[in-house]
Amino acid sequence: MPAEEKDEPRYKRPQSEEDLVSGFEAKKVDEDEHLRLKKIAFLQANGAIGLRMNAVLRMVAKRTKEAQEAENLGTGRLADRARKKSSGLLADARAKLDREIDQTIGRKGLREAWEESDSTAETDWNEIDGLLQGEGETPASKPAPGGVIAAAPGGNSEESHGVVVSLLAPDVAGDYAVFVALPERLLIVEGQEGDSDLGVLADAVEKRLQAPYRARALRVDERRFVVVAGEIETIDLPGLDGEELVIFALPDGQRTVVLDGARYELASPEVEAILEESAPCLLRLENVDETVWEISLDLL
Repeated sequence: MPAEEKDEPRYKRPQSEEDLVSGFEAKKVDEDEHLRLKKIAFLQANGAIGLRMNAVLRMVAKRTKEAQEAENLGTGRLADRARKKSSGLLADARAKLDREIDQTIGRKGLREAWEESDSTAETDWNEIDGLLQGEGETPASKPAPGGVIAAAPGGNSEESHGVVVSLLAPDVAGDYAVFVALPERLLIVEGQEGDSDLGVLADAVEKRLQAPYRARALRVDERRFVVVAGEIETIDLPGLDGEELVIFALPDGQRTVVLDGARYELASPEVEAILEESAPCLLRLENVDETVWEISLDLL
C-alpha cells in the first residue's frame, strides 16, 4: 500500500539565520515591486509619464533582460561573476527608477494626490503589463468601436504609446505609406506609394491616439489597410538647420554636440533643460518639418 500522502505545511520553520534573512528579503522585494508598480500606474493615470521616465523604464527593461539571461548561463566562476554583475546593475536601475518616480510625483505636484490615493484599491495590472519587461511602455488600448482594432505595440521601446488600426480605405492608392502627424492636422509624408490623401488613415488613428505620432500603413487587401502608429516626443527649435543632432551629455556639464556629422555649438535652453535633468545621456534629435524635431533619449 502506498504511504499516505500528507499536505505540505504552509509555514516552514527556517533552518538557519540565512534562511530567515533571505525570507525577509524576498518579502521586501515583493512589497517594493508592488509599490513601484502602483506608483507607475498612478503616474500613468495622471498622464505624468514623459520622456525621462520612459528612458528609465527602458533601462530597467534592459537590465531585467540581462539578469534573466545571466541566470541561464549555467555554473562556474565566470557565470557567477556575470550573475553578480547583472544583479547589481538591475538593482541600480531599479533604485534610479524609484528616485525618478518620487521626483516625478513631486515635480508634477501630485504628492498630495498620491498620499490621498487608496493604496488598497484594486489595480488593473493589465494597464502596466510589460512596463518593466521591455514589452512596451504604456497599457494596451481597448478595442475601438465600429470594427477598428486598437492595441499597444509590443517590443518597441521607442514608441511609448501606440495603436494598431484596421480600416476600409478603398480610395487610398498604393500598398504602403509612412507619415508623421503633428498637431493642427499637419501630416508629413516620409514615404508613400502613390500620391493619395492620407487623411482618412490619420482620422482612424486619431480616434485612439493624439498627435504627434509616426504611422506606418500597409495594404492587406483591395480595400483594407492596417496602420501601426506610435507616439513620438517633439521639440520646436527655430533657427536650427539640419537633419540630425546628436548630443552626449555628462552630469558635470560637458556636452559633445554633432549636427549632421560635424561638431556644433548649440545654445538652446529647451534642449539644455532636458540634458540637465537626464545626464549622463545620449540625446538624438531628428528633423521632422522645418522647426520641429523628434526626440530620442537614452540614459547612460
